[in-house]
Amino acid sequence: MAPPRVTEMSALAGRQHGTVSSSQLHELGWSPAQVRSGLRSGWLTRVHRGVYAVGGRHLSVRGRLSAAILACGAGAVLSHRAAAVLWRLLEWVDQPIDVSVADRNIRSRHGIRVHRVEALDPRDVRWRHGLAVTSPSLTILALAAVDPALAGEAWNEALLHRLSSEGEMATLLDRRGGHRGAGTMRRLLAASGGGFSRQEAERILHRLIGDAGLPEPLRNARIHGHELDFWWPERRLNVEMDGYRWHSTRARLNRDRERDAELAARGIRVLRFSYDQLRRPSRVVAQLAAAIAIAGLSR
Repeated sequence: MAPPRVTEMSALAGRQHGTVSSSQLHELGWSPAQVRSGLRSGWLTRVHRGVYAVGGRHLSVRGRLSAAILACGAGAVLSHRAAAVLWRLLEWVDQPIDVSVADRNIRSRHGIRVHRVEALDPRDVRWRHGLAVTSPSLTILALAAVDPALAGEAWNEALLHRLSSEGEMATLLDRRGGHRGAGTMRRLLAASGGGFSRQEAERILHRLIGDAGLPEPLRNARIHGHELDFWWPERRLNVEMDGYRWHSTRARLNRDRERDAELAARGIRVLRFSYDQLRRPSRVVAQLAAAIAIAGLSR
């Protein structure tokens, strides 16, 4: 007998990045014998106990993350490094996937590292690409408890991409002051202060552009798959804000170089200003005016 409700099951697997659980198959009317038949035929592939990849497909990173959540059951959320990967705060590394569960005694298993936590505040749980995940701020706080260096890198990325902020992190620390990562996170938070926030720096540069009577740029335009801080399309000129706290890691520096090289190959000039340079606004305006003028002459 053919497995029942195959179309519904395939749609479910599609939403879950190619994965289904045995309990979901049961709800769709699959018998244990039909599951065994699917495994023998290769149409189902066991990923974890009670979790399968559908259609013999090779699971993507998101598929592996989905399988880990399904293996841990209802209420499980991606956390720590796994959550940082999903938020694109850290690169994927082939290691056990971090999953947090509340109020249940679930053990780690091959490929999954389980963190038993107190009940998660709904404010700290998000959905990204259909997967339950801790918020960027809680993700970084959790990393701070186990790997301060990784937490620092993730914090840089979160600030850069506006996924968190000093204010949001301070609010989380007020709520979760007893967290094991709180001390490390407070030090990271203190180190990121004392200067302009990214948003403030962009506002300052935008005001300098207006006060100097320079041509108005587009803000945060999406060009060739990249978000450009200040973009003059007629002049093929892009200005970016740099700062130590956002560009202090080797990975970040390498990605910026690759990005600039790709834009240069498309005929886009990238000019970068640091937060320290904004403390000398007349020099910034002079350099920017010269760059705009030269770009205009080369059109």
